[in-house]
Amino acid sequence: MNNTDSLAMTLDEAILIEDQFDRGKLDPLLCGTRELINEARRVKLDAATQLPKPRPPQEHPKRRIHRAAIGCLIGMVGIFAGAYFVFMVALHVTK
Repeated sequence: MNNTDSLAMTLDEAILIEDQFDRGKLDPLLCGTRELINEARRVKLDAATQLPKPRPPQEHPKRRIHRAAIGCLIGMVGIFAGAYFVFMVALHVTK
């Protein structure tokens, strides 16, 4: 039986079926009982081994501020270097 099937077994149903089988209320010789028990055990195993979905990585709140500060610093260095270059070219041209 597939989990996407409309008749898929829930975990609560699987626990109830296996509990009733363990108490002897279900006859294992009846047709389909073994398949039902196996499906219940598979559902329980899937539920027990299913890993939680990983959360997307959270960005530290100050990281955005740090990025902005580094961007401003690079921009200031660029402006300073540009101004220095223009000043040196202007000084060279006037000689």
